[in-house]
Amino acid sequence: MITNLEEIKTLGEINEDENYQFRVYLKGQKSFKTDKIVHGLYKKFSKEIDCTTCGNCCLCLKTGVNENEIIRLSGILNISVEKMREQYIEKFDRSDSLKNLPCIFLKDLKCSIYESRPGDCKSYPHLHKKDITSRLLSVIGNYSECPIVFNVFEELKTEYNFRNRNMAKSNIPFEIQKQASKMIYDFNEKHFAEEMNVNYFAEFKGKYLYLNRYEGKLISPVARLEYTGNMDEWEFAIFKWSTEKYDPDDWFFPGSELADGTIEGAMEAGLEAYPI
Repeated sequence: MITNLEEIKTLGEINEDENYQFRVYLKGQKSFKTDKIVHGLYKKFSKEIDCTTCGNCCLCLKTGVNENEIIRLSGILNISVEKMREQYIEKFDRSDSLKNLPCIFLKDLKCSIYESRPGDCKSYPHLHKKDITSRLLSVIGNYSECPIVFNVFEELKTEYNFRNRNMAKSNIPFEIQKQASKMIYDFNEKHFAEEMNVNYFAEFKGKYLYLNRYEGKLISPVARLEYTGNMDEWEFAIFKWSTEKYDPDDWFFPGSELADGTIEGAMEAGLEAYPI
């Protein structure tokens, strides 16, 4: 079990591509089975990890609130509802949320209104709910922030023997996979703002790195890269929707000149070929 927040954040960066691959894998599993495993793991780790000694969610995550909660919180602060809305509420993902980070009610890393905290806080990290496979993006988003989510998700990979399955599919050395995943992570950080909800991610199978892009709820194939033994000389093949196949001989698509054998070049070419 890992609870150090810095270590969890670092592992979140390293494992980002793997987490998206695992999301795709879980989508193909029976949801009731995944729910049962996650609920059991959540009970286990929530007993072993004391949220009140952490408080990281209060430092870095937005809290959703409804109208009744806004009224209650304004009473706690002894201000009008109008002033509460003006000073402390904003629209986030089309819903009302507390806009200040860290949370205005966080004192010495502890919630000062714990018994009266909003329902979103009481429910967090939401792993007790049903249909976890319909909410995997939020789980991945919380993976780097919440020790409970991190440990549940990692243990879930073990329950499904995911890493062994994934490694068995690929002939690309694990160190190369890690380097490639880090390059993709850095590219995403540089090119896509968080609110865009866009990310490249990789799947490794055989001698290939399959470059996919997540946009909203849509996952789209972009290109296939064949590992040649050199990180700067991947063989590139664009995905063609007309044939639904990867074509290594097609070099007449927009951005083809950017596919220079590197992973970064492949992602740049993908943005030209398939603009966001």
